[in-house]
Parts: sequence; C-alpha cells; structure tokens
Amino acid sequence: VHGDPSRSRFDHHQAGFSHTMSTSEANYKTKLSSAGLVYKHFGLAVVRALLPGASEEDAAVVYDRVYKGFVEHIDGIDNGVEETSLVNPDVGELVRNYRVSTSLSQRVGRLNPSWNEPQTREKEAQQFAKAMALTQSEFVDIVTDYAHHWLPARGLVQEALQARERIHPSGCIIRLDTPCPWTEHLYELERVFGIQGHVLYTLYPDSAGTWRVQAVGVEGQRFASRRALPFN
Repeated sequence: VHGDPSRSRFDHHQAGFSHTMSTSEANYKTKLSSAGLVYKHFGLAVVRALLPGASEEDAAVVYDRVYKGFVEHIDGIDNGVEETSLVNPDVGELVRNYRVSTSLSQRVGRLNPSWNEPQTREKEAQQFAKAMALTQSEFVDIVTDYAHHWLPARGLVQEALQARERIHPSGCIIRLDTPCPWTEHLYELERVFGIQGHVLYTLYPDSAGTWRVQAVGVEGQRFASRRALPFN
C-alpha cells in the first residue's frame, strides 16, 4: 500500500510508485516521498488547525504554498531528483525542479517584521535578538561538529586514501574500517594528493557488521556516480 492513512502507512519505495502532489493551485511533477505522502493526506487538516479563522480557499492556497516552498524539496532530495535539470544542452538552459527554502539566511530573513506587523524599534530589536540567538546556536553547533565529528572522519579517510593500493593495485578502491561520512573528505583529499577523480569505490561496514560497497559520486552532482556499480 503506497498510502493508507487509516493504517498510518506511507511507503514510497515500492516498485511502480509514481505519485505526485496535486492541489487546487497546481499539479507538481516531483515524486512524493513518505513526507510528501503524509502531507498530501494530512497537510490541509494541519493548515486548517493552525489557521482556524481562514476560509477554505485561503487554507487551500496556504496548503499549496507550504508544499511548494517547504515539502517539495524534501520529496525531491529523498527521491534522487536534482534541484535543477538541463533541458537544452546546446545553450545550457536549466529548469528548476524545486526550491530549497531552509538556509540560515532564509531562516534569519523570516524573523524580520513582516509588512503587516508593527514596524517599531522595539519589535525590530526583539526580532534581531532572536536572529542573533538563532545564528549563535547554529554557529556553536557547527564549530563543535567540525571539531568532534568532521575532523576525526577526515583523519580516517586520509588513512584509507593513503592505504588504497594495499586494498587494490589500481588504487581505485578505499576501505574504511570504521563507517563515517567520507565523500566531502575524499574530494578534498584527492585534490591535496593530486589524484582528483581517481577513487571509484568505497568499502565500509554497516552497523550490523556487513560490508558494503558504494560508488563514489561525481562532485557537485548529488546522485551521479563516477562509475556506477553493475546490476549483475
């Protein structure tokens, strides 16, 4: 069952699933993820609950805008849809498939007083304080993450890269004995060692101790691989 609200089942991984979002305002092309399925079935009711005084028409418009401006990019990323697609290679024409709307700048921007809110110095000061607190929290989290998580992972990838020829004479395979985030580190360290694009596959154990192999992605492209694994 792709979407069964009565049983709280929302599965977009089954073969043949191709459902997309349709609202009173638009028909979307991005395939739904589980998040999109949940929003499709319950989103309008949530919008009505959050906006009890809104008309049916206004609730429907907000329902559409929340999908377009927030949920759709979750669907796109989860389903392997690039944010933009090349539609005319001859002139390099790109079409935007969805819009990511949750950067720090956008979150801070939403704290500015809106056009129909009081434009007073007191209100601006209150919102500015919220923006500073938000930015400070994310900054501290980022620094802590780099120090305690990012840097140790970089060390593991560097060790694996330096030992790659012991895994395979071609040097095209690296082995991580401890699973960790590795793609960004691999791209950067390949440049450091002057072997950009050389590594094709990464071996690593999963949480159950089973070894996995993953094709290295093309830098800058979320879902393309340097050399995809054969299906058989």
